[in-house]
Amino acid sequence: MVKMKFIVKMHFLALISVVMLNSGCGSSSSSSSTPDTTPPSVPTYLTAVAVTDTKVALRWLPSTDNVGVTSYVINRDGSRLATTTTNATVYSDTTCTASTAYTYEVAALDSAGNESAFSTSATTTTYPAGTGDISTPAAPTSLTAARSSSSAIALLWTASISHDVSGYNIYRSTSSTGPFTTNIGVTTTTTFVDTGLTTGTTYYYEVTAFSGVPIESLFSNEASATP
Repeated sequence: MVKMKFIVKMHFLALISVVMLNSGCGSSSSSSSTPDTTPPSVPTYLTAVAVTDTKVALRWLPSTDNVGVTSYVINRDGSRLATTTTNATVYSDTTCTASTAYTYEVAALDSAGNESAFSTSATTTTYPAGTGDISTPAAPTSLTAARSSSSAIALLWTASISHDVSGYNIYRSTSSTGPFTTNIGVTTTTTFVDTGLTTGTTYYYEVTAFSGVPIESLFSNEASATP
């Protein structure tokens, strides 16, 4: 009789174990979070500037991401050149050959490995052997700002008098006293249209010139407008 009770008890315990396994009871695992599959935005305003006969300086405006951009991929002439180790928006290519044209593109990466599409390309030609750009450009002058539409302002300025200017940085503030720390764009011309603005808000602008080192000039005069 005792033996029969022991057998029945063992069968009961075995049945309980099966039920617990099938129901997931006692499991320490938890459901995984939803994976990040959203790529960063495409980098914008990429510029490529020859610094010397063997070096090209790249700069661009940062990408955005739902979690955070961790690095950037650099393509040269359609092939992958490098991946940065930080989210800095500058890169120096020191593997160039003198008097050679190079075309670059940049893409952003996030911590999950999602990669954005590549930016528009930028092309430059390195200096002849043994030469380079070391001067500081003069500041742009005669900056003006005018309403272009209910959400845009058009900027126009006089080019820097320096011969080695490679482009211009456009800075914006919502205060006449600045600070002018928000770089809203880069251009190689002396005009720029700032879009996506709020109607009725006054915006203030200053512009700098940069050379290939890159060395940036002092700020231009200030100009403002209200869309």
